[in-house]
Amino acid sequence: MDAAKTLRKNSALFHVLLIALCLAAPAWAQPAFRLSTTSVTCAGTSCPGGDVTVDSTGGTIIYNVNVDYSGDANNPSQFHWLNVNPSSGTTGPANVLQISLGNFSILPQGNHSAVVRLDATDGSGAAEGTITVSFTTGGSSGGNGSLFSSINPIVQNVATGNSSQVTTTITTTSAANLALSISTQQTSCNTTQWLTAALTGVGTINSSTSTTVQVTLNATNLATQSCTGTVILTPSAGTALNVPVTMNVNGSGGSSGSYTFSQNPVNLSYNSGSGAFPVQTITFNNSTNQTNFFVSNCVGGWLAINGLTSGSIFGNTFTVQVGSLANQLSTGTFTCTVQFTDFANANVNGVLTVNLQVNGGSNNGLTINPTSLSFSAPVGGTQQFGTLVVSSATGGVLNVVPSSAQGWLTFQSGNVGQTLSPNAQASITVYANPSPNGQLGAGTYNGTVTVQIGSQSQSVPVTFVVGGGGNRFGKHRGFHLFVSPLS
Repeated sequence: MDAAKTLRKNSALFHVLLIALCLAAPAWAQPAFRLSTTSVTCAGTSCPGGDVTVDSTGGTIIYNVNVDYSGDANNPSQFHWLNVNPSSGTTGPANVLQISLGNFSILPQGNHSAVVRLDATDGSGAAEGTITVSFTTGGSSGGNGSLFSSINPIVQNVATGNSSQVTTTITTTSAANLALSISTQQTSCNTTQWLTAALTGVGTINSSTSTTVQVTLNATNLATQSCTGTVILTPSAGTALNVPVTMNVNGSGGSSGSYTFSQNPVNLSYNSGSGAFPVQTITFNNSTNQTNFFVSNCVGGWLAINGLTSGSIFGNTFTVQVGSLANQLSTGTFTCTVQFTDFANANVNGVLTVNLQVNGGSNNGLTINPTSLSFSAPVGGTQQFGTLVVSSATGGVLNVVPSSAQGWLTFQSGNVGQTLSPNAQASITVYANPSPNGQLGAGTYNGTVTVQIGSQSQSVPVTFVVGGGGNRFGKHRGFHLFVSPLS
C-alpha cells in the first residue's frame, strides 16, 4: 500500500514537472527585442520619453541602429532631423537608446515621422525592432488649440551693435476664437535684454484668421557668441507654442559656402578580427558654434564621427572612427559619406568621403577605372556629363548614389534597382550642373558617385571646377568610366 501511495505521489510530481518544463521557454528559443516603448513624440525642441530601454526576451542580441525617413511624405529629400545614440549596442545588459531632435530648421512646416530600426547583426535571427518617432514643425503639441509659426525656429546672424527684426505669421487649428498673449525667455547672453517680441496683428485668431509677431534680436554690447532664447505664445485655450530663437553675434550673415577639410577623402584600412579599429582626426573651417552632421550611404554601418552617426560638432576638430561592425564586412573597399551643415545657416555645408579598405581591398569582382572624374564649366555655363559603364563578376542589384553639398551632381540610369547578371553591363549618365539651385560661384566643388552591385560598393571622387574657363563653346564634355570584373 505504501509503495502504491509513493508511486502515485511521485507520478503526480512527475506530471507537475513535465507541465512546467513544457510551459518554460527553451534555452534555444529565438530572442526578440523588448523595447520600453515603440513610439516617441517630439515637440518644440525636445523628445520627451526619448530614452528607450533596449532589452531581449531571451539571449543577448548585438544590433545596429538606423533611422528611416522614407515614410515621411512631408520630407521628400529625407533630410536627417533626428539624433539617435548610440548607433549600435547589445542587450547584454540592457542598453538605453537616446532619441533627440537634431537640426530641423529646413524642414517644411507640418507633421513628420521617422522610424528607428534596430537590426540584429549577430546572426541570432531576431526580428527587427522599430520605434516610430513623430514630430510637428512650426506648431505646438496638438489639440484643438494648436498654434503654428511660419518661421520656426528663428535663427539670425547679427553684427555687434546692430539689431535684426523677424516677422512670423501665427495660425491655429482651433475653430473657436483664441486670445493670444506673448512673452520671451532668454537662456543665454543674460547680461542684456537682447530678445523681445510683440504682436503686430490682431490679438485673437481662429482657424480662418491669422496674426503676426515681430521678433527683435539686438546685439548691442554683445561680443561674438551664440545667444539662445524662446518666444512663447500662449492661447486662451489649448497648448502654448514655444519658438526657439538663436542669434549668432557676428555670424555669417546668411551667406553660402563650403566646408574644407584637412583631408578629403579620408582613406583608412582594417584587417578583419584584428581589433585595431582606425581613428583619424580631421580639422575643418567651422567658424560658428555648432555644425550638424550625419553619416549617409554607408553600407554596413561601420563609420562614426565622434562615436556617433549623427549629431553636432562644437569647434573645428572631430574624429573619424571605424567601429566593430567593420568585422562583418567582406574583403573589399567600402565608402561612406558624411554630410555637414551649419546649424545657423543651411547654405554653409560640405561632404566628407571616407574610404575603408578591408583585408587589402580586393573587392571580389567590382573594379573602377579611372579612379576619379573631373569636370569644368564657366560660371553660368552648360551642364557637363559623363557615361559610366558598370558590371560585376558576381552580379546583384545595382544602386548608384551621387553626393554633392550643393546638389550639382546627379545621374540617370534605367538599370538602377534592377538585378544584374554576372558580368552584365549597365549604363549610367553622370551630370555636373553649374546652376543646380541657383548659380554656383567660381571655385572647386567635390563630390562622389558611389556604385553598388550586390554587396560590393566603391566610390569615384568627382571634381567640378566652375569658373576655370570650362568649355567655351558650351558643348557637353563627356567622360567615360568603366567598371568591369577582375580578371
